[in-house]
Amino acid sequence: MKPINRNFLIFLLAVFIFIAASCGSSPDSGVTGETTAAESAAETQAATTQLKDSLPELDLDGEKVTLLINSRNLVTYVAEESGDIVNDAVFARNRAVEERFNVVIEYVPIDGLSTNMANFLAAIRNSVLASDGAYDVVIPPYWYGATLVQEGFYLNLLDLPYFDFEQPWWTQGFNEPALIYNKLYACVGDFELVQLKGLILTYFNKETIENLNLKSPYELVDEGMWTIEKQIEYAEAAGRDLDGDGVINEKDTFGFIMQLHGIRAYATNFGIKYIAKNAEGDYYIANDTQKTADAYELMYKVARGSDYTYFMDDTLNYDFMYKFFSDGKALFMPFSLDAVEILRTMDADFGLVPMPKYDENQEEHITSSIGCGIIAIPISATNPETSALVLEALSFESHVNVIPAYYEVALKTKYSRDNDSEKMLDIVRETAYYDFGFINNTNLAGISDDFGNYIRSKNADFASWYASKKTQYETSLDKLLEVYKELP
Repeated sequence: MKPINRNFLIFLLAVFIFIAASCGSSPDSGVTGETTAAESAAETQAATTQLKDSLPELDLDGEKVTLLINSRNLVTYVAEESGDIVNDAVFARNRAVEERFNVVIEYVPIDGLSTNMANFLAAIRNSVLASDGAYDVVIPPYWYGATLVQEGFYLNLLDLPYFDFEQPWWTQGFNEPALIYNKLYACVGDFELVQLKGLILTYFNKETIENLNLKSPYELVDEGMWTIEKQIEYAEAAGRDLDGDGVINEKDTFGFIMQLHGIRAYATNFGIKYIAKNAEGDYYIANDTQKTADAYELMYKVARGSDYTYFMDDTLNYDFMYKFFSDGKALFMPFSLDAVEILRTMDADFGLVPMPKYDENQEEHITSSIGCGIIAIPISATNPETSALVLEALSFESHVNVIPAYYEVALKTKYSRDNDSEKMLDIVRETAYYDFGFINNTNLAGISDDFGNYIRSKNADFASWYASKKTQYETSLDKLLEVYKELP
Protein backbone atom coordinates (compact mmCIF):
# COMPACT_ATOMS: atom_id res chain seq x y z
CA MET A 1 0.00 0.00 0.00
CA LYS A 2 1.23 3.48 -0.82
CA PRO A 3 2.57 5.51 2.14
CA ILE A 4 0.21 8.13 3.46
CA ASN A 5 0.65 11.55 1.89
CA ARG A 6 2.80 13.86 4.02
CA ASN A 7 0.24 16.67 3.83
CA PHE A 8 -2.40 14.30 5.15
CA LEU A 9 -0.20 13.42 8.13
CA ILE A 10 0.23 17.12 8.85
CA PHE A 11 -3.53 17.52 8.65
CA LEU A 12 -4.11 14.66 11.12
CA LEU A 13 -1.53 16.05 13.52
CA ALA A 14 -3.32 19.38 13.47
CA VAL A 15 -6.62 17.61 14.10
CA PHE A 16 -5.18 15.75 17.10
CA ILE A 17 -3.88 18.99 18.55
CA PHE A 18 -7.21 20.73 18.26
CA ILE A 19 -9.13 17.72 19.59
CA ALA A 20 -6.80 17.60 22.57
CA ALA A 21 -7.35 21.30 23.17
CA SER A 22 -11.13 20.98 23.00
CA CYS A 23 -11.11 18.00 25.38
CA GLY A 24 -9.35 20.16 27.93
CA SER A 25 -12.29 22.56 28.31
CA SER A 26 -13.52 23.24 31.83
CA PRO A 27 -16.61 21.21 32.82
CA ASP A 28 -17.94 24.33 34.51
CA SER A 29 -17.88 26.45 31.41
CA GLY A 30 -21.61 25.96 30.81
CA VAL A 31 -21.03 25.22 27.12
CA THR A 32 -23.43 22.64 25.67
CA GLY A 33 -22.32 19.56 23.73
CA GLU A 34 -23.62 20.99 20.47
CA THR A 35 -21.76 24.26 21.02
CA THR A 36 -18.59 22.36 21.76
CA ALA A 37 -19.12 20.38 18.57
CA ALA A 38 -19.49 23.57 16.58
CA GLU A 39 -16.33 24.98 18.11
CA SER A 40 -14.49 21.74 17.35
CA ALA A 41 -15.62 21.96 13.74
CA ALA A 42 -14.38 25.55 13.49
CA GLU A 43 -11.03 24.64 15.01
CA THR A 44 -10.61 21.64 12.71
CA GLN A 45 -11.52 23.70 9.69
CA ALA A 46 -8.96 26.30 10.73
CA ALA A 47 -6.35 23.55 10.87
CA THR A 48 -7.14 22.42 7.34
CA THR A 49 -7.38 25.83 5.71
CA GLN A 50 -3.59 26.04 5.72
CA LEU A 51 -3.85 23.63 2.78
CA LYS A 52 -4.16 25.24 -0.64
CA ASP A 53 -5.01 23.86 -4.03
CA SER A 54 -3.07 24.91 -7.13
CA LEU A 55 -6.06 25.93 -9.23
CA PRO A 56 -5.94 29.19 -11.16
CA GLU A 57 -8.43 31.96 -10.55
CA LEU A 58 -10.79 31.76 -13.52
CA ASP A 59 -14.09 33.41 -14.41
CA LEU A 60 -16.22 30.87 -16.30
CA ASP A 61 -18.96 33.41 -16.97
CA GLY A 62 -21.80 31.35 -15.54
CA GLU A 63 -20.91 28.10 -17.34
CA LYS A 64 -23.00 25.15 -16.14
CA VAL A 65 -21.47 21.86 -15.00
CA THR A 66 -23.94 18.98 -14.66
CA LEU A 67 -23.26 15.96 -12.45
CA LEU A 68 -25.19 12.69 -12.65
CA ILE A 69 -25.42 11.32 -9.10
CA ASN A 70 -27.00 8.55 -7.05
CA SER A 71 -30.22 9.89 -5.53
CA ARG A 72 -29.77 7.55 -2.57
CA ASN A 73 -26.88 9.77 -1.46
CA LEU A 74 -28.37 13.08 -2.53
CA VAL A 75 -27.61 15.01 0.68
CA THR A 76 -23.90 14.26 0.39
CA TYR A 77 -23.80 16.18 -2.89
CA VAL A 78 -26.37 18.94 -2.51
CA ALA A 79 -28.08 20.27 0.62
CA GLU A 80 -29.76 23.38 1.93
CA GLU A 81 -28.67 25.32 5.01
CA SER A 82 -30.61 23.80 7.89
CA GLY A 83 -28.51 24.19 11.00
CA ASP A 84 -27.19 20.64 10.63
CA ILE A 85 -23.41 20.94 10.57
CA VAL A 86 -22.84 18.44 7.76
CA ASN A 87 -25.67 19.74 5.57
CA ASP A 88 -24.44 23.28 6.02
CA ALA A 89 -20.91 22.20 5.10
CA VAL A 90 -22.17 20.58 1.86
CA PHE A 91 -24.10 23.75 1.03
CA ALA A 92 -21.08 25.94 1.76
CA ARG A 93 -18.81 23.74 -0.38
CA ASN A 94 -21.01 24.04 -3.44
CA ARG A 95 -21.46 27.79 -3.04
CA ALA A 96 -17.73 28.31 -2.52
CA VAL A 97 -16.86 26.61 -5.81
CA GLU A 98 -19.64 28.34 -7.73
CA GLU A 99 -18.65 31.77 -6.48
CA ARG A 100 -14.92 31.20 -6.92
CA PHE A 101 -15.19 30.34 -10.60
CA ASN A 102 -18.53 31.96 -11.50
CA VAL A 103 -19.88 28.55 -12.45
CA VAL A 104 -23.26 26.88 -11.94
CA ILE A 105 -23.21 23.34 -10.52
CA GLU A 106 -26.28 21.27 -11.31
CA TYR A 107 -27.00 17.83 -9.90
CA VAL A 108 -29.17 15.26 -11.70
CA PRO A 109 -30.19 12.42 -9.33
CA ILE A 110 -31.07 8.88 -10.45
CA ASP A 111 -31.74 5.94 -8.14
CA GLY A 112 -28.45 4.06 -7.91
CA LEU A 113 -29.62 0.78 -6.41
CA SER A 114 -28.66 -2.38 -8.27
CA THR A 115 -32.33 -2.89 -9.11
CA ASN A 116 -32.17 0.33 -11.13
CA MET A 117 -28.75 -0.38 -12.64
CA ALA A 118 -30.02 -0.61 -16.21
CA ASN A 119 -31.62 2.83 -16.02
CA PHE A 120 -28.55 4.46 -14.49
CA LEU A 121 -26.22 2.99 -17.10
CA ALA A 122 -28.68 3.79 -19.88
CA ALA A 123 -28.64 7.46 -18.88
CA ILE A 124 -24.87 7.54 -19.39
CA ARG A 125 -24.83 5.41 -22.53
CA ASN A 126 -27.62 7.35 -24.22
CA SER A 127 -25.95 10.67 -23.49
CA VAL A 128 -22.58 9.51 -24.77
CA LEU A 129 -23.98 7.88 -27.91
CA ALA A 130 -26.06 10.97 -28.67
CA SER A 131 -23.12 13.29 -27.86
CA ASP A 132 -25.65 15.58 -26.20
CA GLY A 133 -23.37 16.77 -23.38
CA ALA A 134 -26.11 16.12 -20.82
CA TYR A 135 -23.59 15.17 -18.13
CA ASP A 136 -20.21 16.71 -17.50
CA VAL A 137 -19.48 14.34 -14.61
CA VAL A 138 -21.03 10.97 -13.77
CA ILE A 139 -20.82 9.22 -10.40
CA PRO A 140 -22.29 5.72 -10.75
CA PRO A 141 -21.96 3.17 -7.94
CA TYR A 142 -18.70 1.23 -8.32
CA TRP A 143 -20.36 -2.18 -8.60
CA TYR A 144 -21.65 -1.46 -12.07
CA GLY A 145 -20.20 1.90 -13.10
CA ALA A 146 -16.83 0.40 -13.98
CA THR A 147 -18.41 -1.64 -16.76
CA LEU A 148 -18.51 1.47 -18.92
CA VAL A 149 -14.72 1.65 -18.93
CA GLN A 150 -14.67 -1.30 -21.32
CA GLU A 151 -17.11 0.53 -23.57
CA GLY A 152 -14.79 3.51 -23.85
CA PHE A 153 -17.28 5.98 -22.36
CA TYR A 154 -14.92 7.66 -19.86
CA LEU A 155 -11.99 10.00 -20.43
CA ASN A 156 -8.53 9.29 -19.07
CA LEU A 157 -8.39 11.72 -16.17
CA LEU A 158 -4.61 11.93 -16.39
CA ASP A 159 -4.94 13.63 -19.78
CA LEU A 160 -6.80 16.55 -18.23
CA PRO A 161 -5.42 19.63 -16.47
CA TYR A 162 -6.15 20.68 -12.90
CA PHE A 163 -6.28 17.22 -11.30
CA ASP A 164 -3.61 16.73 -8.63
CA PHE A 165 -4.10 13.20 -7.39
CA GLU A 166 -1.17 13.42 -4.98
CA GLN A 167 -3.15 15.78 -2.78
CA PRO A 168 -4.75 14.48 0.44
CA TRP A 169 -8.28 15.16 -0.82
CA TRP A 170 -7.92 12.23 -3.23
CA THR A 171 -8.16 8.63 -2.00
CA GLN A 172 -4.83 6.99 -2.76
CA GLY A 173 -6.16 3.62 -1.63
CA PHE A 174 -8.56 3.70 -4.59
CA ASN A 175 -6.88 5.77 -7.27
CA GLU A 176 -3.55 3.96 -7.18
CA PRO A 177 -5.01 0.44 -7.58
CA ALA A 178 -7.32 1.77 -10.32
CA LEU A 179 -4.37 3.13 -12.31
CA ILE A 180 -3.17 0.88 -15.13
CA TYR A 181 -0.93 1.61 -18.11
CA ASN A 182 -0.87 5.19 -16.86
CA LYS A 183 -4.61 5.50 -17.42
CA LEU A 184 -7.18 6.42 -14.82
CA TYR A 185 -10.79 6.48 -15.97
CA ALA A 186 -12.49 6.83 -12.59
CA CYS A 187 -11.37 8.14 -9.24
CA VAL A 188 -12.50 8.62 -5.65
CA GLY A 189 -11.86 11.52 -3.31
CA ASP A 190 -13.31 13.48 -0.43
CA PHE A 191 -16.07 14.87 -2.65
CA GLU A 192 -17.50 11.34 -2.55
CA LEU A 193 -18.49 11.40 1.14
CA VAL A 194 -20.13 8.00 0.75
CA GLN A 195 -16.70 6.38 0.51
CA LEU A 196 -16.02 7.44 4.11
CA LYS A 197 -19.43 6.27 5.28
CA GLY A 198 -18.92 2.93 3.53
CA LEU A 199 -15.68 1.90 5.26
CA ILE A 200 -16.20 -1.33 7.19
CA LEU A 201 -15.17 -1.72 10.81
CA THR A 202 -16.19 -3.72 13.89
CA TYR A 203 -18.82 -2.52 16.34
CA PHE A 204 -18.64 -4.10 19.79
CA ASN A 205 -20.80 -4.00 22.91
CA LYS A 206 -18.66 -2.47 25.65
CA GLU A 207 -20.89 -3.71 28.47
CA THR A 208 -20.56 -7.31 27.30
CA ILE A 209 -16.78 -6.95 27.17
CA GLU A 210 -16.76 -5.64 30.74
CA ASN A 211 -19.19 -8.28 32.03
CA LEU A 212 -16.99 -11.04 30.60
CA ASN A 213 -13.86 -9.44 32.12
CA LEU A 214 -12.18 -9.31 28.73
CA LYS A 215 -9.43 -6.90 27.72
CA SER A 216 -10.80 -3.99 25.74
CA PRO A 217 -10.47 -4.36 21.96
CA TYR A 218 -9.03 -0.82 22.04
CA GLU A 219 -6.06 -2.11 23.99
CA LEU A 220 -5.64 -5.06 21.64
CA VAL A 221 -5.51 -2.71 18.64
CA ASP A 222 -2.89 -0.56 20.38
CA GLU A 223 -0.82 -3.63 21.18
CA GLY A 224 -1.07 -5.04 17.64
CA MET A 225 -2.96 -8.05 19.03
CA TRP A 226 -6.39 -7.42 17.49
CA THR A 227 -6.52 -10.50 15.24
CA ILE A 228 -9.28 -12.76 13.95
CA GLU A 229 -8.16 -15.42 16.40
CA LYS A 230 -8.70 -13.05 19.31
CA GLN A 231 -12.05 -11.91 17.93
CA ILE A 232 -13.25 -15.50 17.64
CA GLU A 233 -12.11 -16.16 21.20
CA TYR A 234 -14.21 -13.24 22.40
CA ALA A 235 -17.19 -14.27 20.27
CA GLU A 236 -17.17 -17.78 21.70
CA ALA A 237 -17.12 -16.35 25.22
CA ALA A 238 -20.13 -14.14 24.45
CA GLY A 239 -22.36 -16.84 22.92
CA ARG A 240 -24.95 -18.07 25.42
CA ASP A 241 -27.84 -20.55 25.35
CA LEU A 242 -29.93 -18.38 27.66
CA ASP A 243 -33.01 -20.57 27.90
CA GLY A 244 -31.05 -23.81 28.21
CA ASP A 245 -32.99 -25.62 25.52
CA GLY A 246 -29.84 -26.76 23.74
CA VAL A 247 -30.72 -24.79 20.62
CA ILE A 248 -29.07 -21.49 19.76
CA ASN A 249 -31.61 -19.13 18.23
CA GLU A 250 -32.83 -15.54 18.40
CA LYS A 251 -33.75 -15.98 22.07
CA ASP A 252 -30.07 -16.41 22.93
CA THR A 253 -26.95 -14.23 22.66
CA PHE A 254 -24.26 -14.47 19.99
CA GLY A 255 -20.67 -13.48 19.41
CA PHE A 256 -21.43 -12.08 15.94
CA ILE A 257 -24.28 -10.80 13.92
CA MET A 258 -22.99 -10.84 10.37
CA GLN A 259 -24.12 -10.67 6.76
CA LEU A 260 -22.57 -10.78 3.31
CA HIS A 261 -20.71 -7.47 3.44
CA GLY A 262 -19.03 -8.48 6.69
CA ILE A 263 -17.68 -11.70 5.19
CA ARG A 264 -16.36 -9.96 2.08
CA ALA A 265 -14.57 -7.43 4.26
CA TYR A 266 -12.47 -10.03 6.02
CA ALA A 267 -10.70 -11.10 2.83
CA THR A 268 -9.38 -7.58 2.19
CA ASN A 269 -8.68 -6.97 5.86
CA PHE A 270 -6.58 -10.14 5.96
CA GLY A 271 -4.35 -8.68 3.24
CA ILE A 272 -5.64 -11.01 0.51
CA LYS A 273 -5.40 -9.54 -2.98
CA TYR A 274 -7.70 -10.67 -5.74
CA ILE A 275 -5.57 -9.07 -8.44
CA ALA A 276 -1.91 -8.03 -8.12
CA LYS A 277 0.65 -6.34 -10.34
CA ASN A 278 3.89 -7.92 -11.56
CA ALA A 279 7.24 -6.25 -12.24
CA GLU A 280 6.20 -5.39 -15.80
CA GLY A 281 3.13 -3.54 -14.54
CA ASP A 282 0.61 -6.13 -15.69
CA TYR A 283 -2.10 -7.46 -13.41
CA TYR A 284 -2.62 -11.14 -12.67
CA ILE A 285 -4.96 -13.34 -10.61
CA ALA A 286 -3.47 -13.39 -7.14
CA ASN A 287 -5.97 -15.06 -4.82
CA ASP A 288 -5.13 -18.64 -5.75
CA THR A 289 -2.98 -19.06 -2.66
CA GLN A 290 -2.92 -21.22 0.43
CA LYS A 291 -3.58 -18.16 2.58
CA THR A 292 -6.76 -17.40 0.64
CA ALA A 293 -7.91 -21.01 1.04
CA ASP A 294 -7.11 -20.93 4.77
CA ALA A 295 -8.90 -17.61 5.21
CA TYR A 296 -11.93 -18.92 3.33
CA GLU A 297 -12.09 -22.01 5.53
CA LEU A 298 -11.77 -19.87 8.63
CA MET A 299 -14.50 -17.44 7.61
CA TYR A 300 -16.78 -20.27 6.55
CA LYS A 301 -16.43 -21.71 10.02
CA VAL A 302 -17.14 -18.33 11.61
CA ALA A 303 -20.15 -17.48 9.44
CA ARG A 304 -21.72 -20.85 8.76
CA GLY A 305 -20.21 -23.44 11.05
CA SER A 306 -20.43 -21.93 14.52
CA ASP A 307 -23.04 -21.46 17.22
CA TYR A 308 -21.66 -18.06 18.13
CA THR A 309 -22.63 -16.36 14.85
CA TYR A 310 -26.07 -15.20 13.78
CA PHE A 311 -25.71 -15.06 10.01
CA MET A 312 -28.21 -13.01 8.02
CA ASP A 313 -29.09 -14.44 4.62
CA ASP A 314 -31.10 -11.29 3.93
CA THR A 315 -28.30 -8.87 3.05
CA LEU A 316 -30.50 -5.79 2.96
CA ASN A 317 -32.36 -6.19 6.25
CA TYR A 318 -30.29 -3.56 7.98
CA ASP A 319 -33.00 -2.62 10.48
CA PHE A 320 -33.07 -6.14 11.89
CA MET A 321 -29.29 -6.21 12.20
CA TYR A 322 -29.13 -2.83 13.93
CA LYS A 323 -31.85 -3.78 16.40
CA PHE A 324 -30.28 -7.18 17.09
CA PHE A 325 -27.00 -5.52 17.98
CA SER A 326 -28.64 -2.62 19.83
CA ASP A 327 -30.59 -5.07 22.01
CA GLY A 328 -27.34 -6.64 23.17
CA LYS A 329 -27.94 -9.89 21.30
CA ALA A 330 -24.47 -9.91 19.73
CA LEU A 331 -21.04 -8.82 20.89
CA PHE A 332 -19.70 -7.92 17.42
CA MET A 333 -21.22 -6.46 14.29
CA PRO A 334 -18.88 -5.97 11.31
CA PHE A 335 -20.43 -3.31 9.11
CA SER A 336 -20.00 0.08 7.50
CA LEU A 337 -19.23 3.31 9.30
CA ASP A 338 -22.55 4.96 8.51
CA ALA A 339 -24.31 2.55 10.89
CA VAL A 340 -22.96 4.64 13.77
CA GLU A 341 -25.54 7.28 12.88
CA ILE A 342 -28.31 4.77 13.66
CA LEU A 343 -26.68 3.12 16.67
CA ARG A 344 -26.27 6.38 18.57
CA THR A 345 -29.73 5.68 20.08
CA MET A 346 -28.51 2.37 21.47
CA ASP A 347 -28.89 2.19 25.28
CA ALA A 348 -25.86 -0.01 25.89
CA ASP A 349 -22.48 1.57 25.27
CA PHE A 350 -20.71 0.47 22.11
CA GLY A 351 -17.24 0.94 20.70
CA LEU A 352 -15.61 0.97 17.28
CA VAL A 353 -12.42 -0.78 16.20
CA PRO A 354 -10.88 -1.69 12.84
CA MET A 355 -11.58 -5.11 11.42
CA PRO A 356 -9.08 -7.60 12.87
CA LYS A 357 -5.80 -8.55 11.26
CA TYR A 358 -5.20 -12.06 9.97
CA ASP A 359 -2.48 -12.65 12.54
CA GLU A 360 0.07 -10.75 14.61
CA ASN A 361 2.56 -10.75 11.73
CA GLN A 362 0.30 -8.50 9.65
CA GLU A 363 1.89 -5.08 9.99
CA GLU A 364 -1.20 -2.90 9.78
CA HIS A 365 -4.94 -3.06 9.62
CA ILE A 366 -6.46 -2.81 6.14
CA THR A 367 -9.90 -1.30 5.75
CA SER A 368 -12.26 -2.37 2.99
CA SER A 369 -15.50 -0.75 1.88
CA ILE A 370 -19.10 -1.65 1.33
CA GLY A 371 -18.79 0.43 -1.83
CA CYS A 372 -19.03 4.00 -3.08
CA GLY A 373 -19.59 5.99 -6.23
CA ILE A 374 -16.79 6.38 -8.76
CA ILE A 375 -16.16 9.78 -10.29
CA ALA A 376 -15.74 9.84 -14.07
CA ILE A 377 -15.93 12.33 -16.94
CA PRO A 378 -17.82 11.00 -19.97
CA ILE A 379 -16.33 11.48 -23.41
CA SER A 380 -19.44 13.49 -24.30
CA ALA A 381 -18.81 16.13 -21.62
CA THR A 382 -19.24 19.64 -23.00
CA ASN A 383 -15.96 20.94 -21.60
CA PRO A 384 -13.85 18.25 -19.90
CA GLU A 385 -11.32 20.80 -18.65
CA THR A 386 -14.06 22.65 -16.78
CA SER A 387 -15.27 19.33 -15.38
CA ALA A 388 -11.76 18.61 -14.08
CA LEU A 389 -11.45 22.10 -12.58
CA VAL A 390 -14.75 21.82 -10.73
CA LEU A 391 -14.02 18.30 -9.47
CA GLU A 392 -10.63 19.31 -8.11
CA ALA A 393 -12.21 22.33 -6.41
CA LEU A 394 -15.13 20.33 -4.98
CA SER A 395 -12.74 17.70 -3.63
CA PHE A 396 -10.53 20.33 -2.05
CA GLU A 397 -13.48 22.13 -0.46
CA SER A 398 -14.82 18.79 0.78
CA HIS A 399 -11.49 18.07 2.42
CA VAL A 400 -11.35 21.35 4.31
CA ASN A 401 -15.06 21.74 5.01
CA VAL A 402 -17.31 18.69 4.61
CA ILE A 403 -15.02 15.91 5.85
CA PRO A 404 -14.10 17.77 9.07
CA ALA A 405 -17.79 18.43 9.71
CA TYR A 406 -18.76 14.78 9.23
CA TYR A 407 -15.69 13.06 10.58
CA GLU A 408 -14.71 15.30 13.45
CA VAL A 409 -18.16 16.44 14.59
CA ALA A 410 -20.91 14.14 13.38
CA LEU A 411 -18.86 11.02 14.15
CA LYS A 412 -16.32 11.87 16.80
CA THR A 413 -18.26 14.38 18.86
CA LYS A 414 -21.94 13.82 18.18
CA TYR A 415 -22.22 10.09 17.54
CA SER A 416 -19.25 8.15 18.88
CA ARG A 417 -19.05 7.66 22.61
CA ASP A 418 -15.44 7.84 23.71
CA ASN A 419 -12.03 9.17 22.78
CA ASP A 420 -10.80 5.68 21.95
CA SER A 421 -13.39 5.45 19.17
CA GLU A 422 -11.97 8.65 17.70
CA LYS A 423 -8.53 7.08 17.50
CA MET A 424 -9.96 3.94 15.90
CA LEU A 425 -11.76 6.01 13.25
CA ASP A 426 -8.46 7.62 12.33
CA ILE A 427 -6.95 4.17 11.75
CA VAL A 428 -9.91 3.10 9.65
CA ARG A 429 -9.74 6.16 7.42
CA GLU A 430 -5.97 6.04 6.98
CA THR A 431 -5.95 2.38 5.93
CA ALA A 432 -8.77 2.42 3.34
CA TYR A 433 -7.88 0.20 0.40
CA TYR A 434 -9.75 -0.91 -2.73
CA ASP A 435 -8.31 -3.91 -4.55
CA PHE A 436 -8.21 -3.75 -8.36
CA GLY A 437 -10.47 -6.79 -8.33
CA PHE A 438 -12.94 -4.95 -6.11
CA ILE A 439 -12.93 -1.87 -8.34
CA ASN A 440 -13.43 -3.94 -11.49
CA ASN A 441 -15.52 -6.71 -9.95
CA THR A 442 -18.21 -6.54 -12.63
CA ASN A 443 -15.54 -6.71 -15.32
CA LEU A 444 -13.84 -9.70 -13.70
CA ALA A 445 -16.56 -12.34 -13.35
CA GLY A 446 -17.42 -11.23 -9.80
CA ILE A 447 -14.00 -12.10 -8.39
CA SER A 448 -14.29 -9.95 -5.25
CA ASP A 449 -17.90 -10.96 -4.58
CA ASP A 450 -17.31 -14.69 -4.71
CA PHE A 451 -15.41 -14.98 -1.43
CA GLY A 452 -18.58 -13.97 0.41
CA ASN A 453 -21.17 -15.27 -2.03
CA TYR A 454 -20.02 -18.87 -1.82
CA ILE A 455 -19.89 -18.77 1.96
CA ARG A 456 -23.41 -17.35 2.04
CA SER A 457 -24.54 -20.18 -0.26
CA LYS A 458 -22.98 -22.70 2.16
CA ASN A 459 -20.26 -23.91 -0.19
CA ALA A 460 -17.44 -24.95 2.13
CA ASP A 461 -15.10 -26.25 -0.56
CA PHE A 462 -12.88 -23.37 -1.65
CA ALA A 463 -10.80 -25.47 -4.04
CA SER A 464 -13.77 -26.72 -6.03
CA TRP A 465 -15.57 -23.43 -6.57
CA TYR A 466 -12.32 -21.60 -7.29
CA ALA A 467 -11.38 -24.20 -9.89
CA SER A 468 -14.80 -23.76 -11.48
CA LYS A 469 -14.33 -19.99 -11.78
CA LYS A 470 -10.59 -19.64 -12.41
CA THR A 471 -10.84 -19.74 -16.21
CA GLN A 472 -13.56 -17.05 -16.10
CA TYR A 473 -11.38 -14.85 -13.91
CA GLU A 474 -8.37 -15.23 -16.19
CA THR A 475 -10.34 -14.73 -19.40
CA SER A 476 -12.10 -11.62 -18.11
CA LEU A 477 -8.83 -10.17 -16.81
CA ASP A 478 -7.10 -10.75 -20.17
CA LYS A 479 -10.00 -9.02 -21.90
CA LEU A 480 -9.91 -6.08 -19.50
CA LEU A 481 -6.17 -5.61 -19.91
CA GLU A 482 -6.51 -5.65 -23.69
CA VAL A 483 -9.26 -3.04 -23.47
CA TYR A 484 -7.06 -0.80 -21.32
CA LYS A 485 -4.22 -1.12 -23.80
CA GLU A 486 -6.47 -0.04 -26.67
CA LEU A 487 -8.24 2.81 -24.89
CA PRO A 488 -6.91 6.35 -25.46
